Amino acid sequence: MIGRKARAIATVLFCNGKERVCHAATLQYRSFKNMPGPRTNRRKMLLEKMARRNRVQGFQNLIQSQKALRRVLAIKNALASHPNYAIEAFSLGRKLDEAGLMMQRKAVYLMRKYPCIFKLTESPLWDKPFVEFTAEARTLVDAEKKLMRMNETNLIEKVTRILMMTVDHRLLLDHVCLLDRELGLPSDFCTRVVYEHPEFFKVVEREDGIYLEISEWDDSLAITARELDIQEKPLHNKAGKKLPYGFHISYAKGHRPGLEKQVEMKKWQEMPFISPYENPKGINPMSTQFAKRNVAVIHELLSLTLEKMTYVETLDALRKQLLLPCRLYYFLLKNYGIFYVAEKGKKHAVFLKEAYRATDHPKKVAHLIEKVPQLEFNEELAKLMRSHWDLPSKKIPGLGRGE
Repeated sequence: MIGRKARAIATVLFCNGKERVCHAATLQYRSFKNMPGPRTNRRKMLLEKMARRNRVQGFQNLIQSQKALRRVLAIKNALASHPNYAIEAFSLGRKLDEAGLMMQRKAVYLMRKYPCIFKLTESPLWDKPFVEFTAEARTLVDAEKKLMRMNETNLIEKVTRILMMTVDHRLLLDHVCLLDRELGLPSDFCTRVVYEHPEFFKVVEREDGIYLEISEWDDSLAITARELDIQEKPLHNKAGKKLPYGFHISYAKGHRPGLEKQVEMKKWQEMPFISPYENPKGINPMSTQFAKRNVAVIHELLSLTLEKMTYVETLDALRKQLLLPCRLYYFLLKNYGIFYVAEKGKKHAVFLKEAYRATDHPKKVAHLIEKVPQLEFNEELAKLMRSHWDLPSKKIPGLGRGE
């Protein structure tokens, strides 16, 4: 079950000459259904009402349209990490089930459902079928791996930035695995890349687990995406004054904050804040300045992801190292002008609103404004998912035609 387990598949690690198994699936997520909310039920009801009022149908349609695609991507990534791209079908489904990705039977059902991507073959030695990629899918996977290899330096910088934002400049290797799909990390990142680049990373074994630390602080990386964006496209208020510490804020159609809220937001936009790469120790965690720093941390983390989105449960796993608030779900709801939180099954997806073009049209899907080349492979995979449907009236459940 995804709400209780991590999404990453267990990987074999080698630390100090010993073989260690890192089970990211053993990480437990908190349930945001019954988590402690604001101190009063009235405040909680107001925040939930605010979330409903600022509901953007484009984001909801995006989540629904990618439902089947994300499941197929999970199977594709698991199969691509296996040697020769071949494994016994039920064994692959069992591994996905243990990693908290999906039910075993559903995985085998999806592999049979998309014959243009997965090929099930009978082995003369075993009664159970083996699964492998088709020729088109294998070509796609090989091209994606080649791009990852060429883009390895950029991926290393992303992980280094996240480590630099943490309090002690280190994270559990299990927690790094949680961000593999969001950051676009290769399947062998924890077993090969971190050991091939000692100038960036150190793998340290401690009593409570195996940690990934930065080898050396790099000032050139301690620049946020917000600062770079403000330099290229300065942000101004209604009076034309520049806002060097401001964030892009947008509201749902038909929503207009009250006068008191507008005045409060104006002061908040002009208020300087601590950079996510600076140590916030010594500052009152209940202050408005610290709250703005928390917004900057989440904004920077989302900016590093491929789709400018992640899950609230993933942020909650990194909460202590990033010094994020305990009531993280309600903190994101409160900042609905910058982030959009949508419930996705038993998880909660959080989007960076400025990175998307979304409308409230009931049939239109929110689109990412700037797409990285790695996302093009997902689009090609979606085309393969639709290619075996002959009649134009037929649809793949959970996958929109425009995706």
